[in-house]
Amino acid sequence: MIKKMILTVCFGLMLSTGNAQVFEKNNVNIDLYYGGINWFTFLNRLDYSGNPNIQLSGLGPIGVRGEFMLTEMLGIGLDVSINRSRADILFTEFNIATNTVETFTHTSRTQKIGAIATFNFHPLKSERFDLAVVGGIGYGLRTYSEDFPAAFSYVFINNGFVDGKYNFFRSDDSFFGSGTVSVPLAFRIGMVMRVFITENIGLNFGVGAVHGGIFNGGVSFKF
Repeated sequence: MIKKMILTVCFGLMLSTGNAQVFEKNNVNIDLYYGGINWFTFLNRLDYSGNPNIQLSGLGPIGVRGEFMLTEMLGIGLDVSINRSRADILFTEFNIATNTVETFTHTSRTQKIGAIATFNFHPLKSERFDLAVVGGIGYGLRTYSEDFPAAFSYVFINNGFVDGKYNFFRSDDSFFGSGTVSVPLAFRIGMVMRVFITENIGLNFGVGAVHGGIFNGGVSFKF
């Protein structure tokens, strides 16, 4: 019974339509967030779990989103984020410069930067709480780079990689394989919940796909 009462009160607060609203017309909201999942790191890490010759790491997605309230319920905004993945792979090959067999590290990197314009609908809110449905589309660019000792470039050239430009994340070794295509497009459909601790500072938590991660969370500022 007590649990039902608590849930009823909380739901009533969220649906509050009184004069005190967390966002009003012409307000600006800024969210700083860190999210997941970084697919390039996560899926390949699952594939190579227990392999001592491959070390995978990643960053983000990490981003910032801003919104301008056109009305108390509708806003437009911009969401910018970045994510990175890195693979350090140990190879043991013949060094043609020293005529010896050596172990070297090949580092592959991939990075995606995206920026989308968003349209936001705020159906539930009260004095401290806000729930927004978000949709957006924009530009997303994935790039690749690699680094390894020049003396071992022949290893990759002999395996069909032009100029020795082997990148783990674009090869058949990767979970995503050589079929990875860089499409300069980013989009997101999801929801963002904000709870304000003070009048202008709060916490945010978002779920959705694809830009910004399946989930993300951070700090919010209202102006």
